[in-house]
Amino acid sequence: MDVHTAPHGGESFVELIGRVGQWIADQQDAGHIVAITHPAIIRAALVHTLSAPPQSFWRIDIAPLTLTDLRFNGMSWTLRSAGSPLPLTGSRIP
Repeated sequence: MDVHTAPHGGESFVELIGRVGQWIADQQDAGHIVAITHPAIIRAALVHTLSAPPQSFWRIDIAPLTLTDLRFNGMSWTLRSAGSPLPLTGSRIP
């Protein structure tokens, strides 16, 4: 699939990655953030965070209802974990 092609009225995967990347960049000073979203948005965030080529979007498998942890160290974002099962009810999220 061509990552630069957009469906009618939609955005391409490159545009999606750019939009999600801009949102991530805007969160650098925000403290702790919880984003509840679709697996495609998480895949776009990982492609952006890891500076991976847009074609890698299709090589990342994120299940619904999982936890992905990104951290900002003052200079760059890093991936701590991806696609982890959610903790049981009453458990504390790491």
